[in-house]
Amino acid sequence: MRPALLILSAAVGLVLLIACVNIGNLLLARAISRQKEIAVRMALGAGRRRVFQQLLTESMLLAGAGGMAGLAVSFAGVRILRAIAPEGVPHIDAAHISPAVLLFNIGATAVSGILFGIAPLRRATAIDPEAALKQTARAATHNRSHRRLENLLIVTEVAFALILLAGAGLLIRTFAGLTSITTGFHPENVVVAQLNMPNWKYRTAAKNRAFFDALLTKVRTGPGVESAAATASLPYGGFIMTGQVDVEGRSAESTEAAVDYATEDYFHSIGIPLLDGRAFTAHDNAASESVAVVNQAFVSRFFPGERPVAKRIKVRGVTEWLRIAGVVGNVKQLGLVSEVRPEIIQPASQSGSGSSAQTLVIRSTASEKVLIPWVREQISALDKDIPPPRILETMLAYMAELVDSQRFVMQLLSLFAGLAIALAAIGIYGVLVYSVEQRTKEIGIRVALGARRGEVMALVLGRGLRLSLAGAALGVAGALLATRYLKSLLYGVTPHDPVTLAAGCAVLIAVALAAAWLPARRAVAVDPMAALRNE
Repeated sequence: MRPALLILSAAVGLVLLIACVNIGNLLLARAISRQKEIAVRMALGAGRRRVFQQLLTESMLLAGAGGMAGLAVSFAGVRILRAIAPEGVPHIDAAHISPAVLLFNIGATAVSGILFGIAPLRRATAIDPEAALKQTARAATHNRSHRRLENLLIVTEVAFALILLAGAGLLIRTFAGLTSITTGFHPENVVVAQLNMPNWKYRTAAKNRAFFDALLTKVRTGPGVESAAATASLPYGGFIMTGQVDVEGRSAESTEAAVDYATEDYFHSIGIPLLDGRAFTAHDNAASESVAVVNQAFVSRFFPGERPVAKRIKVRGVTEWLRIAGVVGNVKQLGLVSEVRPEIIQPASQSGSGSSAQTLVIRSTASEKVLIPWVREQISALDKDIPPPRILETMLAYMAELVDSQRFVMQLLSLFAGLAIALAAIGIYGVLVYSVEQRTKEIGIRVALGARRGEVMALVLGRGLRLSLAGAALGVAGALLATRYLKSLLYGVTPHDPVTLAAGCAVLIAVALAAAWLPARRAVAVDPMAALRNE
């Protein structure tokens, strides 16, 4: 979880910077509109230091109010975070607003107040009182340097938003890729119970097999049960052991295969298709010939182009000679994103290990709410010394746990990306509304001289489009640097995926144009006579 938490922390920092840029832009516009007020104060004897203190106090009060509101929301946010977080997140149940977090919040609030107050403070304290008093209010606000700074802040804001959007897009594509992986089995209507057999009581393979034989006999009579079996290792749960394979009649090979154990009906219970030969039966016991079922990967590696059924194999140091009884489909035993390896599944009844099969696999049409308590009762009735089993509601729930961490990070990063886009849209909207207000006279003159509605709208939309394009270009460069830190969380997509970056740019540009639409309509609605009369 460490890479994920660091990435989420960086996302929080970017959202904070976007908010600071946004508020800084608004305060900058406000400071420009207050130039005459500040000039009057300075003409009446207020020093630049006094003006600086006043404006800094205003920004700090604004930051403080925001920090207190955010802190109040965060108490509820922590409870929500605990509720949606997967079980694998370390110490998530103990997460709370600690004194250290409070101090950090106070520090972040103070830094934020300074960050979004820097541009307005520098602008306001650089005023020449005499020149400012000679200008009209509108003339004072129409300044190229102010517009350049305004544009720079918006471009930066859009760039930060694109970085977050690119990261969220990559994780969304990763999650989609993980959930679309072919499992190799049918997990629907399958309940899994993982037992922990006490070693002091079940020291031998015979005792272990006797208990599971009795348990499976009972479970198969349960509500809606179609089949039940036991296995040493579930799909995606790893292997029991591996070893080098010998094929009868061939020279020794160096390729390894994995060995698992299962009881009869396992392949039907878990939903792994039988492709050739037969599965295990009750006749495959310690007294009969040792047999095994192999997967397709094993056949491709050791028997390419030939039928393996009835051939004999051995895993050095692990098994005796085994006759291949059947072939089943491939399952990614080592995890969702792992490669399929050659695998041998041996009947648990022919295993020399006392702990060869301790996980029940039950295929049933009954509700989990009915079946699970019934299974617990059967286990307790057979042996009260066995600890309560860990029962997954369904095999689908077990599989969902495998992608929980990716889903969690994706959800949070998508949330931050959504906040960033919303803030960027608000920033563009605010700047363009302010620009239209300050350019009322210019727009009035253009309309009076014959400018059409489309040309006036293009004037405002064009600025929004240029700002978003510049921000997107800068954001792409930032995303190419930032998304490489997501590499350990990605599957099926590269950190520099062009489709994701292009989609992120398209979304941001569309949002920017939507944010610019209302100011553009306001500009089109300007009455030239009223605008010129007001001047």
